[in-house]
Amino acid sequence: MNTDKNRKMSPIINGALKRWGKSDVRDFLEGTMKLSDTQWLLSHLFEKIVSRRTVTDVLKQRETSKFVTPSAVDQRKLNDFDNVAFSLLNSAYCCIELSPLAPLGSNSLLTKLSQGNLLPTTRMTEVVGDIAVSLAIESAAISRHQKVSNVKLATSHRITRVQDFSSIPGFTQHFKMFGLSTSGIGSSDSEDAIVEHIDFYLSLLEFLKTMWCDFTDLTVYISDISMSMKMIQTAGLSMEEVRSMTDYEEEYDLCSKSKINVERYHESLSSVSGVQYSAFAATAERIKRLQQEYSSVKILYDLGRIAGINYYNGLCFKIVATNARGQTLPLADGGFSDWSAQLLHDKKRFCVTSGIGSEMFCREFGE
Repeated sequence: MNTDKNRKMSPIINGALKRWGKSDVRDFLEGTMKLSDTQWLLSHLFEKIVSRRTVTDVLKQRETSKFVTPSAVDQRKLNDFDNVAFSLLNSAYCCIELSPLAPLGSNSLLTKLSQGNLLPTTRMTEVVGDIAVSLAIESAAISRHQKVSNVKLATSHRITRVQDFSSIPGFTQHFKMFGLSTSGIGSSDSEDAIVEHIDFYLSLLEFLKTMWCDFTDLTVYISDISMSMKMIQTAGLSMEEVRSMTDYEEEYDLCSKSKINVERYHESLSSVSGVQYSAFAATAERIKRLQQEYSSVKILYDLGRIAGINYYNGLCFKIVATNARGQTLPLADGGFSDWSAQLLHDKKRFCVTSGIGSEMFCREFGE
């Protein structure tokens, strides 16, 4: 590096380079520099960039960037949604206000999803991009520091995603969600947990329908990602092909692709033969009770789900409904993961997380 230029650099840069012992920009870009020095240099970089901007640039960015555009939904409507949700919530749930930031790598390390889909900060954190992951991390922290086994959390939070959602109806770069997390030890508790989550969302949606929203064809799809993975492996299917179709799941019938002689959707397990569905069987009686309680809701076993691979690792569910314009949209999603087991290094632990897109619901289903 040119000595004269180096002499003119700020004390921050000179100090970082001195501690670092290198001046090769490739090492900086590859992330081998000490984290605290990287943080200082990034902060310094943005300070310099801001010094060259004007208030006109600020307004222009507000008018052009989809990341800083406010929600199109009246905040009072979002508050109404949250008030109903919190009022229906079981008292066993602790309601927390999450930080707007999460530990750096939270999503990519736990879920194996691309770090490029998250918004990092110069402070070695990332903007919350998944309400479920943040709740799982908080559950693990509570379990470790308070020495409790089972933890139930709930929150309402705005999250931000970097990937392009322009092709998906109703999706935006940042949006409000309401989420639940249940973690603990014990197979019976875990089986109760996922059904409890489904029960909550169905009761919430039915209550909201009596107030100010309109929807039809409320449907719950219950799947087992571990079974989907076995089907993919047994059939020798390309994981790249499967992942590329997750946004077009209805067009990709895993049952047909893997050449098993069974239909994808079933109202009961008794209609399924030739498929191992032990995970379904463990909750079958609980699901039957839900079917009886919510007779107007269609509950189906989906044997060919691919969305959620590398995210869930067992039973999961999806709730969809059709709005007044005839659009069928996803409302809620949830399932089992190994996040608690990873975070606490305890294979006995289960983790069930779920969330409902409160903002999209208010926008697409509100009267």
